[in-house]
Amino acid sequence: MYLLIILCAVLFARAAEAVVVEDVELSNFLDDGPSNLTLAAGRAARWLFDQRDPEKGWGPFTPRAAVALALARRAIAMPEAEWDIVSKQLSVQLAVELGRTSHRQLSSSRLAHFVNALLATCLDPRRFNGMDLVRRLRTQVDAEVRSGDLFPLPLATLCLSGEATYNDMTSLFEAHQESPNKLDLQSLQLLALSCITRQQQFSDSRNIFSQQLKNFASKFHHSLRRNTADVYTKALAMQALNSGDSVDVSGLSSFLSDQGSDGSFEDSLLATYHAIPALMGSSLLALADIQCDAASAASQQTALPDSRSPPKLVQVSLWVGEDGEKDTHTVTVAAGHNDTLLDVMRKASDRNHLFRFQSDTTLQGVRVYSIAGVPNDSEREVKWKLHIQKHGPNEHLHEIKNRGIDRVFPSHDDRIVFWFQRDAML
Repeated sequence: MYLLIILCAVLFARAAEAVVVEDVELSNFLDDGPSNLTLAAGRAARWLFDQRDPEKGWGPFTPRAAVALALARRAIAMPEAEWDIVSKQLSVQLAVELGRTSHRQLSSSRLAHFVNALLATCLDPRRFNGMDLVRRLRTQVDAEVRSGDLFPLPLATLCLSGEATYNDMTSLFEAHQESPNKLDLQSLQLLALSCITRQQQFSDSRNIFSQQLKNFASKFHHSLRRNTADVYTKALAMQALNSGDSVDVSGLSSFLSDQGSDGSFEDSLLATYHAIPALMGSSLLALADIQCDAASAASQQTALPDSRSPPKLVQVSLWVGEDGEKDTHTVTVAAGHNDTLLDVMRKASDRNHLFRFQSDTTLQGVRVYSIAGVPNDSEREVKWKLHIQKHGPNEHLHEIKNRGIDRVFPSHDDRIVFWFQRDAML
């Protein structure tokens, strides 16, 4: 019995020593300054930046990528020229999606992603091409709440945009109590509540938020001990904890172990997007701290399509070959109200190198003679011919013969086709 007691004491001492060693290692990591965490965030941001497609965007993920990179700007040296490209890609992506859904609304969560991204890039979501996207989001969220739906991300976005209401706060507190086992959802709810209860008119409820955050931290640490939290939940939970009035780093060692050698988290855009602000010791709410140069923001805003009316969405296609064996490439361009086809082609070439073109000026205007490095070939009797398909797929192609591209004014939903084909065809 005496030996058993001694053995238990030794095992307990070793276990305590292991805990101390782990805590000391984490403490040393953090005490090295935020430099180690900043380095981890920089590696994650670098990986995210490198996932851009040939058009210098991330497709549908562009708004969230823009947010993550904006929150990581202390951790990654990103040239202003590259940041300008991100901003322009975001504007094009948003204009395209708003145009595609002209007959229906973007979901509130999707709209929230774009509003967050506009805030991140110092563009005004209340004046995007003449539209107040914050007011639109407020209207949609109010309708969803009346129908019994509550999505926390749009409420956090509305708070960041100065549109929080008392009803938002009470609805979030109620929803938080009704989803005790959904740590990822609770993380987003707490982020929204943290933003709202920091505002003076709602500060009386800050203590209630702090108590809920404390209870959440206990559940989160329990999930870490049981190894039941995935990387997405860990990242969101760390953001929620970072949004409190004191810093809780006890989950960092488990979280950092999820980062791959390439800097990503599970080779996932979504996981890495969630992870970056957590590594920066902050959260999505840090969007409120971004300092924007008013003159710079204004210059970026005026570079967008004409804000007095919604943008025209014009498809530009390249066709090479005949119907049976035809290669096609298409981009959709958000064009200003007074843009000519020459303006549209310049925007298309900025987005995709395949649309880079060469032209000359004739009595009939600017004529294209080479696209994607492929010039007209008189010996083979093939050349680039300009066609236009008006307002929908059921209309026929019409060749434009006697006008240069600086004298063609596309309409919304037009399809422009440059077809590399024989002179005798059509």
